[in-house]
Amino acid sequence: MNQANVYLNAFNDVLLQVAWNTKKDIPKLIFRLPHRTKVALDENNEPQAVEYYVDKKEDSERWAYWSDTEHYYKIYDNQGEFKKESINNGGSNPYGTLPFVFMQNGFRDDEFFDMYSGDDMINITLDNAVYSTFKNYLIKWQSFKQLVVTGNNIGALNGQMLDPATALTAQGEDVKIDLLDLQANLEELRRTIDASAEKVALNYNISPSSFNLTSQVTSGFSKLMENAGLDEFTRNQQDDFVQYENELNELLVLVGKINNKNYAGDFNIKITKPFYPESREASVNVYEKEMSLGLINPIQILMKEKSINEEEAKAQYEHNLEIRNKAYKKTADIEPLEDIAKL
Repeated sequence: MNQANVYLNAFNDVLLQVAWNTKKDIPKLIFRLPHRTKVALDENNEPQAVEYYVDKKEDSERWAYWSDTEHYYKIYDNQGEFKKESINNGGSNPYGTLPFVFMQNGFRDDEFFDMYSGDDMINITLDNAVYSTFKNYLIKWQSFKQLVVTGNNIGALNGQMLDPATALTAQGEDVKIDLLDLQANLEELRRTIDASAEKVALNYNISPSSFNLTSQVTSGFSKLMENAGLDEFTRNQQDDFVQYENELNELLVLVGKINNKNYAGDFNIKITKPFYPESREASVNVYEKEMSLGLINPIQILMKEKSINEEEAKAQYEHNLEIRNKAYKKTADIEPLEDIAKL
């Protein structure tokens, strides 16, 4: 499912097929991606048939076709016409359902696939190429100063322009010689390039902190604020993937049953929430303040830190206090240096 998440963020629509590996006698998971997959919808916009590319033979292409009741090959010629080729079971679907988990980012009105997926990657590549070219031009452009001469009846310039030790003079009335210092806002242009890249990165579940180069350690709270939008996107995806995991489990049980394997049993899904670690010093300071306000106690801290139950936390807390008190007692029993000096 980690790989499915990567594909889903990239393509917006992915099919995960549950097949059977006859050599190893175990299930096999295959990704079907938009560029070589067709999905037909019924009147309720629910998938009713799937085709995917298999291979090419001379002037024809072979595609596998699935519906709830049928499963066979379609051999397409150059004109788009096809003929059927039986696979097994006389062209029938042995599972009685489509053996796919249909994954989508977002809602589709008419078609199954998002036909505009990947446009943001194309646009950001083109835009940043233009921005970078323009920036490189501006860097050279503002490295030079342009000579400006104003006045009446201006004649020729006298002096060696390439020799800084020679003064420039111009003939005319009220003549003034100046230099035009060309400047461009390169910093604003750089921020525009960075902002556009970070916007696309969020679309593909990449944290903007990946692009921040700094010598200072970023705190967990800073990362939490920086990735607030990304975390909301992640939580929404987690809800979707809980459904996908359940659908996948049902298909594995079904496909296993057809192949004389029993995969039925308890199935639980636990997805962790986004976590931003703090330094040990910062977390201990927070615990101290929370205890002083009565918001938490040492037993609860141990339960959280060690991932143990309340009984284990109490026993460990009492043990820790016992060792600490013994250490204090040993320290108290040591005679002060000034008393030893008197002896």
